[in-house]
Parts: sequence; structure tokens; C-alpha cells
Amino acid sequence: MRLLHSGNHLRIGIVTAIMAILVACQPVEESLDRRDESQTSAAKPESNADAKPLPSTDELSEELEKAGIRITLDRPEVQLSLRDGANIVAWEPIEGAVRYDLFYAPLDGNLEQAIRIEGVVSPYTHIKETNINLIYTVVAFDESLTGGSEPAAFTSDVPQGYLAKCLAYTDAARITIDRAIDSAAKGDCYFLSEDIESIISLDLTGGGISDLGPLVDFVNLERLNLSNNLVISIESLALLSNLKALNLSGNANLADISLLSGLTGLQELSLADTAVSDLTAVRELKELRQISLANSPVTSLGALAELRQLQTVDVTGVNVPRNEADCPSISVPANLSEFCLGDTVPTYTDQIQRMMQLHCVSCHNVNNALRANLDSEAETITNATIANMRIQDGSMPPGGALSPSDMRIFANWVSSLNPGPGNGQGNGQGN
Repeated sequence: MRLLHSGNHLRIGIVTAIMAILVACQPVEESLDRRDESQTSAAKPESNADAKPLPSTDELSEELEKAGIRITLDRPEVQLSLRDGANIVAWEPIEGAVRYDLFYAPLDGNLEQAIRIEGVVSPYTHIKETNINLIYTVVAFDESLTGGSEPAAFTSDVPQGYLAKCLAYTDAARITIDRAIDSAAKGDCYFLSEDIESIISLDLTGGGISDLGPLVDFVNLERLNLSNNLVISIESLALLSNLKALNLSGNANLADISLLSGLTGLQELSLADTAVSDLTAVRELKELRQISLANSPVTSLGALAELRQLQTVDVTGVNVPRNEADCPSISVPANLSEFCLGDTVPTYTDQIQRMMQLHCVSCHNVNNALRANLDSEAETITNATIANMRIQDGSMPPGGALSPSDMRIFANWVSSLNPGPGNGQGNGQGN
């Protein structure tokens, strides 16, 4: 075999020893040459205990030596980027090298010849048939062409890791991944696999999506719009811990959102026009700023009462009992407070008691003689006027003024009190 035959794209015979190894080689998961862990394919591999390593390049090195090539250069390190119908072979320049030859061979088990392409330049795009897999190596030569490098470790274009997973999706999963590829403007699985971790936003509106499984690998997603699809289960979303905004509106058969409780970073959530009735999981979303529940059959809004960051709630078309347990109006966004209170007059039992418990009684109680007592209905009525003055001017509670809606609720309650002994007089004690 003459390894330095002149001309481009020349076929060269491979010795029987190389033939036997090439025919037997299988794709690897962790390394293309177990003796050289730095030589890996561009795709991120997944572990596979049954995977076999690609052959070493010892036999090819021996043939170079027989052809009179001395080892004078460093060995190239090849990086392979896969494309649909092409492979991009790249390597860093080797000091002293003036020429690089590319060798490739099929992995189909019927190998009779290998192909050598002389004088290639990195990165080199090799157009290939899509129904075969190949292995590649590169040899560098110095100016004399009698000195060169050891061949780069063999690298295979068998898809590995996430690329293999993406290409294997079918049916409903294929619809989902194709919509994600379009939204991320990545073109196909090959480009997506190289850059999936950079994707932080996907808009998959109205894509006929039912299978969310392919989304689990978009680990850095912060915004996801799944509105107007066919989603029934959100199990796969539980792994997307970086999500800040999630739109599930218009998935008419989505009822169970229990797994949302783990997405504690969510700030925006839409469950409008779904079949969701139980909001228990939302109670854990302490960073939530806005939520839409429009036209959903929720049976209680009580889970929203502890969400201190909540600013807006869309409850258009929602019908729940008007009581603090199911429809809180205290220390919640103004629009939710107005929705839950409706035209009713606030009462101590339904609104004021909870307001006092949340903001006042830790200081204003029967055990603190220096402050007005607000830990019972009678005492709160006795001190209602002075408490209202302090609430309205923002000096009470001292840790920060109540929300405007809470101020209005307390003022309306004070106005509704029947005049009676001591009402509105206060006891002169400080707050």
C-alpha cells in the first residue's frame, strides 16, 4: 500500500490487518479511542456498557513507517461535527505541517477500500451518502513530505448522545421536537444538538403538541409557551427548574398541575381555558407575580393567599365561593380582592380578623399593655378608629404600609360599624 500516492481523492488498498479491525468496529459512547480520551465526537455521548471502542491507528502508523514517513509532527486532534448528508472534519494547525491528508472508510462491514483525500484544509466538509456511517482520521505532513504525524484517533459519524435521541423521535414526540427546532431557529437536530443548552425561550403555540417528553433536554429554558395545544400531562415539565414563565392556556383537557409545585422559580403562569380545578400546587410558587385562571373551573383561590409577590390575577369567568377560605380578599392583588369581595361589606370574621393576624397581633395583643389590643373582635372594634388612622397614614404596621386594597377594606369595615360606646374613641394607647 502506497500511502503517499499523489493526486486527490485516491482510493488506496487497506492491508488485511486494518481491514479486519475496521470491519469489526462499533460506535462508542464515551470515547472514540479509549487510549486517547481527548478524541471525542461533537455530539455529547451517553453511557453504554455494551459499546465497543473504535480501532486504534497503530496499523496505519505502521504503514506510514513502511512508506518511509518519520514521526516529526504532533498528532492532530480531530473534531467531527455531523450534518444531514455531510460531516465537518476540523483540527487545530500543527506546527511545521504543510499538508493534511484525510482518510475515511465505511462502517458497514463490507469494507474493501479506504479513501484518501490529499491536501485538505480545516474545517473540511465531506459530503456523504446518508445511508452509511464512516470513520475518519487525519495525518499531517511536513515540508519534506517524508516526515509527518501519527494518524489522529479514528472518529465516527454514528450519532451519539442527544443527537441520536433527537433523530430517533417519532410520532407525537417528533411533532414536539420539530416545533421546538423551528421556534429555536436551529434548522434540524444536528444544529440543535450543538446548541440546545443556550435556548432559554420556546414559543410552541398551537402546534398540535401532546407529548412534552422532548422538552426535558432544554434544561435552561426560562420561558415556555404551550398555549392552544393538546397537552394532558405536564410530567416532563417538572424537570425544567429554570422556568420563569409558563403558558398552558387553551389546553382544554389539562386538569392535573400537581407537578408544578417543584417549579419554584415561576413568576408568570397561565392556566386559562384549561380543566384545572385544584390550585394546591400553586401554593408553593412563592415567586409568582402573575397568574391567569380565566374560564377555568377552579374551586378555590385560597392557594393564592400566601403568595406575597403576586401582583395580578386574571379571574375572568371564574366562579368560586365568596369567602376568605376559598376566595381571599386580604393581602392579595387588588383585582383579586375586588373580585372576591364583590359588593359585600367586609366583616370581622371574614376579612378583618385575618388582616389583624397577618399584620398586627404579633405586637398588638393582650400581653402588651403598652399597645392597643387587636387580638379579638371586641378589642379591635374598641380601637378601630385610631387603628384606621394609623393604617391610612401608613405608620401602621411599622414594618410597611398595608396594600391599598387592604387599607380600603379596613376603612370600609370601620365605616360599617354601628355607633356604640367606645367606638371610634380609642383608648389613647400607642400602636
